[in-house]
Amino acid sequence: MVPSSIKRRRALMNPSIWTNNSMLLVVSTALLTWIIATLYHHSYFQHDKHADELSKHPLKRQQQQQNLIRWKTKTTEHKSNGNLNENEQVSKETIGAAMQGGKSFKKVSRSYINMTNYDGPSTVWKKQNRPKWCVSLPKSEIPHLVTTPAHEGMLFQRPVKTGTTTLTAVILRMVERYAASSSERCQYRAMHETSRKLEFGKRNPTNSFLWSIVRDPTNKAISRYFHFDISIGQKEPTDKHFMEIMQRVYNRNDLAQQLVLTDSYKLQDASSTSQVVQEILDGYNFIAVTERMDESLVVFMYLLDLDLYDILYIKARASGSFTNGPVEKGRACIYITPSFLTPTMSDFFESEEWKSSNAIDISLYKAIYKSLDNTITTIPEFQQKLNDFQELQKIADQFCQDKVISWCTDGGSFIPKEERTCVLWAEGCDFDCLTEFRKQHENH
Repeated sequence: MVPSSIKRRRALMNPSIWTNNSMLLVVSTALLTWIIATLYHHSYFQHDKHADELSKHPLKRQQQQQNLIRWKTKTTEHKSNGNLNENEQVSKETIGAAMQGGKSFKKVSRSYINMTNYDGPSTVWKKQNRPKWCVSLPKSEIPHLVTTPAHEGMLFQRPVKTGTTTLTAVILRMVERYAASSSERCQYRAMHETSRKLEFGKRNPTNSFLWSIVRDPTNKAISRYFHFDISIGQKEPTDKHFMEIMQRVYNRNDLAQQLVLTDSYKLQDASSTSQVVQEILDGYNFIAVTERMDESLVVFMYLLDLDLYDILYIKARASGSFTNGPVEKGRACIYITPSFLTPTMSDFFESEEWKSSNAIDISLYKAIYKSLDNTITTIPEFQQKLNDFQELQKIADQFCQDKVISWCTDGGSFIPKEERTCVLWAEGCDFDCLTEFRKQHENH
């Protein structure tokens, strides 16, 4: 028996059918529709089939790269729920198909910078008395997360894609806890903006604490690219697109652009490197390191005479989960595509072009990394403090499981404002839970 699809194709090969123009139009339209439907069905079926196979074989999933596993799980879920639009689906299919090969792609490493035998500039961050940084004002005078200049209070310079959402949640609890009364909060700044626009260079050193965080410039660029250009921008992560973005947008000492306190330097001039790095080291009270988050928080605790409960956190959004997007455009929840590197991408980050054009950022990262080491050696029983913090963190994670409600569900569905536990937008969503955790466990 001949399948009907083959009969249709044979009929179309009969020359007599083309003698009538109207028949030609009808048949051509039908043929085009059939081709499109067949191709779509094939790609859709094959994608779901592979995802189903993975879900049936846990051992096989464990052998896949972790970011591929997470992508497949999310993609299968959201396609069935209709939560991914067509452009997002195409992007994930492209990434998933490419990463199945495994050999041509690799995960992003913990750090690309070698600190062996580093002998450049560094500092030791100095301990500060806690009351000085908290300038208490009525809450009505200190709205959350504003970008107006500030010269006093808790001043947090917030570079993009460095883990600042996590640290901002710590700040939001601190400015309430250490205020003079329940009707007040400490003056603070914690939004994405340059230090120059926020006028941090004009701050009152006596009544402020200025700090920030840096991330390995390569890791930061990769994370930023996959977050903004691929996940939010819905672009395909081809080598061509990657190179275009890196050379046009990210190849410019981005960390120094954010942290520098004056306009007196040309940040694309490598000869300014030592001056820029030294100015930042001298101008800040502390700068954390993303790749050493827990160590950084324990140092932060020591410098401001805080306690372990002050620095607890519930990790904010990460690759493989969802981030907040534009509700008005129908993309309230955006899947964060896991980062990966092709050989071309890896070669670029090893190139002289990347290293020379980001020489200030690389030197700045090394200086801050070394400064963290220097400061740790001055803190009594630091390792015990770190162990205590990490143990308490595990308990807090368990306590807050399913109690922190952010912008999106794990399945990518938008959560209305009145149902979220966030202080504002998707910021400080662990506020209530960790406050309650302190009340219940502080005396134990």
